[in-house]
Amino acid sequence: DFKKNCLDNQIRLQTVLEIPYFDGDFWPIMIENNIEKLDQEDRRKQEAEDLHDSIQSDIQLNCNICRQQCDIRYHCTKCEDFDPCEKHYNTELKHKHNMERRIS
Repeated sequence: DFKKNCLDNQIRLQTVLEIPYFDGDFWPIMIENNIEKLDQEDRRKQEAEDLHDSIQSDIQLNCNICRQQCDIRYHCTKCEDFDPCEKHYNTELKHKHNMERRIS
């Protein structure tokens, strides 16, 4: 019995990580498998973020009024696809919904 062995030999463990385990034990295998799954999930998440960033940099956005490519635009928070450029945002009649300034 591990507890009896510790008490008999006056072994004082400070943390649960100091408990020895043997290859093939159930919990260590489960923990190691879960750590590997978390590492894989982190890698997949990072790959997805990298892909998203590369796709975003390739997209060219155009003003819905003058059709010119715009780096600074204003996006309607309600309409699905309304993004006037800065020039038209400042000069045209005000849009009826809130607009968010976005930089490509």
